[in-house]
Amino acid sequence: MADLPDLSEKVELAIGGKLFGGWTGVSVSLALDAISGAFSLSLATKDDASGAPIAIAPDDRCQLRIAGEVVIDGWVDAVAPSISAQEHRVQVDGRDKTGDLADCSAIYKAGSWSNAKLETIAAALVRPFGISVTAQASTGAAIRKFAIQQGETVQAAIERLLRFRGLIAVASATGDLIITTPATGAPIAALELGINIKSANGRRDHRERFSDYVVKGQAQGDDQRHGKAASQVRGEAKDAGVRRYRPLLIVAEDQADTASAVTRAKFEAGVRAGRSKGVEIVVAGWRVAPKGQLWRPNLRVRVKCAPAGFPDDVLLITAVVLRKDSEGTTATLTCAPPEAMAQLVEKEGK
Repeated sequence: MADLPDLSEKVELAIGGKLFGGWTGVSVSLALDAISGAFSLSLATKDDASGAPIAIAPDDRCQLRIAGEVVIDGWVDAVAPSISAQEHRVQVDGRDKTGDLADCSAIYKAGSWSNAKLETIAAALVRPFGISVTAQASTGAAIRKFAIQQGETVQAAIERLLRFRGLIAVASATGDLIITTPATGAPIAALELGINIKSANGRRDHRERFSDYVVKGQAQGDDQRHGKAASQVRGEAKDAGVRRYRPLLIVAEDQADTASAVTRAKFEAGVRAGRSKGVEIVVAGWRVAPKGQLWRPNLRVRVKCAPAGFPDDVLLITAVVLRKDSEGTTATLTCAPPEAMAQLVEKEGK
């Protein structure tokens, strides 16, 4: 028997002082690797209902609220009405304000910065879109030089910038940009088969995982390092979890020394191992605990689900989909080992 929709989780779309509710289908997607959250709402009425179109249009400023809490703050992207002999249906899709950063080109009058803080550069890039930047992690010293690459999106420029400090960017509930790091610390909840896991789909995929990692590069010579030492920089790492010979050679994009080549090789081995496994868990309801916070990415959980490959593991939630339909109210949590979201700090240009 399907779970009944949780009527307490009232979903409303606020537009221009009006609240649109009564949605028969709800999907809200949030992910660590997406710079904005997204929603898809649907409403179906019988054929004897009014044929007047819903007063929602693309580019409408909107807020998606769950039980009064703002979850997405941005814009309506698309409105799709459909009509049949049995019903009238409309679907409304939208994203956080930061969705524009994924679509639009990065344009700044000067085009480059010198000796500027990371958050200062990011703020200048997003300011035309009415977006603010908050740093919840240390951004370090000023960036020596940073320039926009012709034609790149704002998101691509920001991601290049963040790689200098090993940081990530996510959207806040108000649609603004948060600079942060993957979560650390104790898990906030336990997900256990037979207790609160409705279903689970495990994943093991070694196609992007290798037994031997070799990073080659070339360093600029100096008084201490020249000739062969400068021209044949090499770093190696192994992944004992791969049981057959599968080598991967990586050519460093920038100037490298032996230490940085070894770091890159170990990073590739660790991240690829982390990304090779994961689990998608469906739980009832949208909250970590009754009356508690909504499920969101970048939370750690303890997963006890041996059939899916995780008998007792602390995992990081990398994506969340909140759904409400005729089958009930559920949250789908995509979880992975924390090392899957590790960040490699790249060298700045001179």
